[in-house]
Amino acid sequence: MNTDSGMTIRPSSEADQQALMELYPRAFPDEDLAELVTDVLACPDAQSYLAEDKGEVIGHIGFTDCGVAGSDLTFSMLSPLAVAPERQRQGVGKALIADGLHRLRERGIAKLFVLGDPKYYSRSGFTQEMKVLPPQPVRNDWMPAWQSIALEAEGETAAGMLKVPAFWDRPDYWS
Repeated sequence: MNTDSGMTIRPSSEADQQALMELYPRAFPDEDLAELVTDVLACPDAQSYLAEDKGEVIGHIGFTDCGVAGSDLTFSMLSPLAVAPERQRQGVGKALIADGLHRLRERGIAKLFVLGDPKYYSRSGFTQEMKVLPPQPVRNDWMPAWQSIALEAEGETAAGMLKVPAFWDRPDYWS
């Protein structure tokens, strides 16, 4: 997808892994997200997209297909998301989210979940999730960060525990 700003959003490939491994430490210097990024890129149930400008990787987003106990609908979880520091606050992250929402709707995903800053994600339509529980305990003061956006009407009816691929079942990814 090409945007009005000249930025291109496209599926990432194995050839992009090094650029992504360089992006995350720049975007999050106080966090080590290399293992999470590697896990998402290797997961057959995940989709990975990057934003480029003139051939330079300026952003990345990942989505992992999930389920909810007791439901036969398909859900997804957004993580990770990073934007190069020099391109933050220029709409790159919002464009990656919007592109992802479009792609997920086309695939018939019922609802998208994220554990992230409510101020940031609410600008893309996310609200606090109350019916579907994260797969690992989340501190009480972080519960407002557990959010979702329904992509199909049926997604609103889901309730239960989010079922995730095994790599997401690590407590350190949720604390």
